[in-house]
Amino acid sequence: MDIPLDSNVLSDQGKTIIVTTEHGRDEDKISQIRERGKNCLICGEDTVDFVELEHQLEEHYGISDLMVEGGGFLNWHIFNQDIVDEIILMQLPIIIGGSSNITLVDGDGYQELGLTKRFKVVEIQPKDNYTLMRYKKVI
Repeated sequence: MDIPLDSNVLSDQGKTIIVTTEHGRDEDKISQIRERGKNCLICGEDTVDFVELEHQLEEHYGISDLMVEGGGFLNWHIFNQDIVDEIILMQLPIIIGGSSNITLVDGDGYQELGLTKRFKVVEIQPKDNYTLMRYKKVI
């Protein structure tokens, strides 16, 4: 579990749920997090099982919708577990590039077209410094 115990999210008054895996489980740290009035869930062995997380959040906390902000690795896992129903992207008018940069979706990718996840554009909002784009899953 990589979260430092002096993180602001562990000392503020907001409701916080920390999610880790069996592999990342640290009972001493989990106890300290819970002593601060925060919650901790274990979902998955080596990587977070978002299907199980979604189930636990709804069953124990009444949470049925999640907004996930992450890099390419996290995004790959939630796409691959087929739980994404909407994508909201902010495109900035700058080019960074480079083969070592994080992409929207890292991970293994799909080698077969039939396995790809499909979305349709539902909204595009040009702003002064970025463009906001919303996509919904094609069912």
